[in-house]
Amino acid sequence: MQGACGGVVVIDADGRVHTGPAENKDLGVVPEATLEGLATEIEQADFAAIKSRPFTDTCPIAFDGQQVIYTFATPSGDERIDSCEVIVDPANPLFAAVQAALAGIER
Repeated sequence: MQGACGGVVVIDADGRVHTGPAENKDLGVVPEATLEGLATEIEQADFAAIKSRPFTDTCPIAFDGQQVIYTFATPSGDERIDSCEVIVDPANPLFAAVQAALAGIER
């Protein structure tokens, strides 16, 4: 996240990583093998199951914490996962793949 109020990081299908449209700053590239792993996890994700675990606590942004919103492009349309609406399990292969992609950015 950038700035006091957050930011947007986009991983394109070709592996390019950049900030959101307002800034569109190039952050680097996700290595091909990592990108393929992420694509596989997106294809195999059970979005209905992920969304079936509602977040019922106070959203961390109420006390200077972070809210993370993921948007995954799928053949059937975008899937949006908001950490203040749904419990995001970092051990879930989909979210682990996102973290691996972000951690593996090559500049």
